[in-house]
Amino acid sequence: MATALGIIAAMAVIIFSPFFMREMFAGSDVDWPLLSNIGQTYGAVSALLAAGALVVLGFSVALQAREARHAREQAARGTQFELMRMVLDEPVYRDVVGWSAQDGLTSDEFRRDLYINLLLNWWRMQWEFKDMSEPEVRQAARRDLFSGNAGRDYWRRHGDLRRSFALTRRGRRFEEIFAEECAAAIASGPVGPQSARRSPDRGAVGRRTGVAVAVLGGAAVAGMVGRRLLRR
Repeated sequence: MATALGIIAAMAVIIFSPFFMREMFAGSDVDWPLLSNIGQTYGAVSALLAAGALVVLGFSVALQAREARHAREQAARGTQFELMRMVLDEPVYRDVVGWSAQDGLTSDEFRRDLYINLLLNWWRMQWEFKDMSEPEVRQAARRDLFSGNAGRDYWRRHGDLRRSFALTRRGRRFEEIFAEECAAAIASGPVGPQSARRSPDRGAVGRRTGVAVAVLGGAAVAGMVGRRLLRR
């Protein structure tokens, strides 16, 4: 009621204010056309300020919508993680998903695929929030996921499905980057054994040998000096 009465009073003041001002300045020599021109000038400035405020308001609303979308997606990722953790901890839930039965995976392979799926979803969320650049995404795909056979096998079985599920433009671009890096990794050849990937550093071996010889020589010299001192 108080709010309604206040609104009515404000509207009454606005409507009757010209009549009040005319009665107040009826006997004065006020130049009303000049005041009208000045008022119109302030009206233009007010319009510019209102347009600027509208732009700032739109930018603020866009930021709030982005933050709300981020919070909603993070909550969804958290729920997905909890569901996948239940599947990893309790083998009885794996029949509900049907992933291992469909692809003929062992228990360890099923757990590995779930981990890769969660890792990819996390990277894609970072990419969509613009917290990861394209070089960082390519580095993660090249050095982390597709440096071994597990990531390549996962992408061979699920890459097309992931690309079909991408709804946004940035999401589709993320899946395309991983598809390109997987094709490049497969074209570079099969992954060799861990021992054959890195050749031994001969310089490091030589340095270690030199250090060992120096230590043994120093010990021998110290022993000779000690025996001489004992004889004296």
